[in-house]
This record gives sequence, C-alpha cells and structure tokens, in this order.
Amino acid sequence: MDAKEKFKVGRHMDKILSYKWSDNDIYSIAFVICLFVSWIISTTFMQFISYKPLNLLLAIAIGLMIFKIYLLDDSSAIEIFWETIIIGLSILSEIKSHSNLILIMTLLVIAARSVDFNHLIYIYYVVGCIVITAVMLYSLIGIITNLSFHAANRPIRYALGIVYPTDLSAHVLFLILANAFLNRTRLTFRRYAVYLLILIATFKITDGRLSCAVGMLAIIAIILADFAQNGHTICKYISSIYWVFIPAQAYLIIFLSIFFNPSNKVFAKLDRLLSGRLYFGHEGIHKYGFHLFGNTIEEHGYGGVKGAQLFQGKTNVGYFYIDSSYVRLFLMYGTIMALLVIIVMTYIALRATIENQFVFAAIILAVSSSCMVEQHLLELSFNPFLIVWLASLKNPVSKDLGGT
Repeated sequence: MDAKEKFKVGRHMDKILSYKWSDNDIYSIAFVICLFVSWIISTTFMQFISYKPLNLLLAIAIGLMIFKIYLLDDSSAIEIFWETIIIGLSILSEIKSHSNLILIMTLLVIAARSVDFNHLIYIYYVVGCIVITAVMLYSLIGIITNLSFHAANRPIRYALGIVYPTDLSAHVLFLILANAFLNRTRLTFRRYAVYLLILIATFKITDGRLSCAVGMLAIIAIILADFAQNGHTICKYISSIYWVFIPAQAYLIIFLSIFFNPSNKVFAKLDRLLSGRLYFGHEGIHKYGFHLFGNTIEEHGYGGVKGAQLFQGKTNVGYFYIDSSYVRLFLMYGTIMALLVIIVMTYIALRATIENQFVFAAIILAVSSSCMVEQHLLELSFNPFLIVWLASLKNPVSKDLGGT
C-alpha cells in the first residue's frame, strides 16, 4: 500500500471515528449481526462455515448490547436492577441448556429500549427478502445444497437452501407477518391476495402444512383486525380478545403434551394432524421433566445435511426433536424464563389492543400460533416481534415500507 492509499484509508477511518454514534446506531449494528448469524445458521451454507466466526460475531453483538443497556440507555436504578436480574436468569438458562438463543433474545429485547421498532422490522424485512432470495438462487444453481425429502404418501419437499422445508415455510410466514406489520395502516385485499398466493406457492414447494395453515388463519385474523381499526364493532370485539389466546395456546400445547396418550383415538388423530408433535413433546417431558432453569436436551432432527442423512436412514441415531416452542421453552430454558416469555408476548398483544393497534395484536397471535407447532420463537431470523417490549412503537408513516 503506497502513501496515497494509506492517506485515503486514514481519512476514512477518521470519518468513522469522528461520527457521533447514537444508541440507535449501536443497537442496529448488533441487531444486523444477530440477524445475519441467525439466517446463516438456518441455511446449508453451514456446510462451509464453522461456528467459530459466527460465535465471534455474536460476542461482538452481545458486547454492543450490554454497552447500550448499562452505559447509554436512560434507565432508572430500579429498571437497571430488574434488567440485570432478567439477564442473569437468561445466563443461568443458557448454562443449563447449552443454547445461547435465550441470552441473545433477552439482550435484544432489553437493549431495544427506545429504539424505533418500525425501523428494526424494516431492516428485518429487507435483509430477510434479500437473503432468502439469494439462498434460493444459490441452491438452484448448485452452489449450496438444495435438500429434498420424500416420505410415503407425501410429495417431494424442497428446502431451497434452507435446512428443512418446514423452516423455509416458516421463514416465508414470518416475512409475510413483517410485511403486514409495516403496512398495518394501509392493508388492502390486493395485498391479502398476494399473501395468499405466496402461501400457496410455498405449500407446493415445501408441503409445510402447519405454517401455511397458520398463515391462512393469520390473514383472516389480520383482515378482522383491519376492520376493527376502521371502527367495525363486531370485528373490534373479536380482535380485542386476541391477546387472551396467547397464554391459552401455551397452556393448551403443554397440557396436551403432558397428558398425551397414543392409545386414545382423539389424541392419536390430533397427533397425526400435528405430525407427531404431541408424541415427541410427551416423550421430552417424560424424559427431561420441568426445571426452574432448564436442561440440556439431546436432539436429532432432520434439518441440514446431517439431518437429511438421518431422514434417509444413513445414521445409527434415532429421530427425536421437540418442535413446539412452548414445550421447548419449559424443558430447555426452564419454567422461569418460559413464563417470562409468555408474559412478555401477552403484554405486547394486550398493549397493542389497548392502543387500538389490532393488526399488530393479530400478528402476535399468529406468532404464538406458529410457536405452538414450530421451534422458532427465539430465533431472530424468524421472529423479531419480541423486541417490541421496550422499543418505541408508533404507527408507520404513509410511505409503503414493505412492498408487495
């Protein structure tokens, strides 16, 4: 590098160092890092990438969020006290579960104090659309693996660069929810039609029945909520109780998993509809039980290249995976953190209802419905909506932020 090039680099570094970094800027950097890592982990790029550089990136993000929480946020002493308690509980859960998802999501939620949530979801949506499009293209031209799964009495299911077909359908579902959130004051039946077509196309590719079913129900709930926001009395009454279903859904899936009996015809039929989720939830509860701070759970799923080998019977281990986020919360991360997460989700939906943001309440209900049967509650590349707890939530400006 000659003197002229060194001068240019030095000048650029001076600009970076002299820039007045706001707390929003610092959080946004941490958010993008966590989002990028979460996306990469959910793709077959992991064939070529080790966890070490990703963990290093997460360590940087964690440092930035802790810096914001304790040095930049305008929090009272009592707020800092309770935030520290919650962070401490999440660290205990991380140690017991050997999973960093709970700590990362906890820090993302707490560090989001006063950050513009609309802007975060816009980042989430844009990054998500770019990444999922690129991953699909890379898988189709053979740069990364396009996993496919073929079971009896089911069509071939494609993952298009994602680790498993149902994960692809879940990604699409949450991107639709993000789009609906960004456009929650200007939803039209044309937009709903686009959502429906995307869900149908995703179902044809992945055969992801549950995520697509949740997506269909979400569209109905959002339509009713949109009418509620425009003053329709009956729709307003229906939408005003969305928040009640969130703890009810968590209780229901835990109850069904605990008391599941394969010899009972009703249980057996319901379990088939849920693709074995009650059976494996019941097995997990029986084997690991409930603990205050969680437990390490050994799982072997079908996701990724190794999971595809398990699906094809090329390994000696047996399949065992707990899909329900609510069951995972209680078993893996412990009763305390599970109850805290459910309370936070219920609070978010209730606050949205009180503020007459019924569409957002419908979106949180859809997230909860997905979490009954899918494991993505704490994964940022799927679910960014927990972050709104302490963030700033205002109605979006008139500009169409989400596309479609």
